[in-house]
Amino acid sequence: MKWLYDLSVISIQRTREKKVLLAAQERAVEEYVQYANRVDNALKQFGLDLGSMGDEAQAAVDEIVELGLEVNVDPLTATWFDIAKAMSDRIDEEFEVEQREQQLTSLTESLEKRLSELKDLEARLETGKKQIESEEDTMDEMLAEWMRNTKLNQAKIEQYNSQQSSRKVREFIIHLLMTGYSRRTEDN
Repeated sequence: MKWLYDLSVISIQRTREKKVLLAAQERAVEEYVQYANRVDNALKQFGLDLGSMGDEAQAAVDEIVELGLEVNVDPLTATWFDIAKAMSDRIDEEFEVEQREQQLTSLTESLEKRLSELKDLEARLETGKKQIESEEDTMDEMLAEWMRNTKLNQAKIEQYNSQQSSRKVREFIIHLLMTGYSRRTEDN
């Protein structure tokens, strides 16, 4: 049942949208009819009628109307000065747009060049980083080897000292034994 309600709500909403669109279309048609009537009245004021004009005159009127609409001036109420000023303003705007476009193109090229330079720099930094890491690994390996050698040498020194100590102890014991033995023999 809920889906029926949802469908009903959607249907009502679309009906409202259609009514709004129809009203907008009717207003546009009314505005067009009013504009066409104004054009006819303006032409009649000059003693012209769309039906009585030749193809060349009709083309000239159409061109004036198109020009007025393009530069956003009502061709029926505007003077030639208004149309000329609007055209001049339009030319100025187009010139400014072209200048901005050239500036943007130049800026884009400059930014692309800088980006390329930054990418090159990044690649060199990455290469340097890898080289440093490699050197660090080599240094770490050398340090580890040095530490192993140091420990091995310490162990050998301790062994040597231990051997020297035990030899000295043996010599001392032998000396004691010999001196003690010789004293005993002297005492005996």
